[in-house]
Amino acid sequence: MITIRPARADDDFSALAQLYLTAWQTSYQDMLPAGFLNQLTVAQWHPEQHWQHLFVAVNEQDQFVGVCSYGPSRRQRFASYGEINSIYLLPTQQRQGIGQRLMHAALGTLRANGFNRVVLWVLTDN
Repeated sequence: MITIRPARADDDFSALAQLYLTAWQTSYQDMLPAGFLNQLTVAQWHPEQHWQHLFVAVNEQDQFVGVCSYGPSRRQRFASYGEINSIYLLPTQQRQGIGQRLMHAALGTLRANGFNRVVLWVLTDN
């Protein structure tokens, strides 16, 4: 069973950074150059800096299998919007509805914080 919950200050952020790396390298392998993906490291992700704006999906062993980052829009053009910054899942967890559950959790929190509109940026091939 997969549980969706807000991230906590005492979460293992190195494991979460590893999830980001794995998800990027597998999800974008047909969309981005291999050289770019191969040079990525866990040091490029810092979920501990914005844990208050993360929902995580954890399995029965309390291991991270997905993450969704959200908050106010980062673009001035959409200053009154909320934003879904990212949703990433381990490859083995994709196509099971976990991303949808993460999205609903983030949208509910954005709505509760007064955001009635949301922006999401995606790659064309994604």
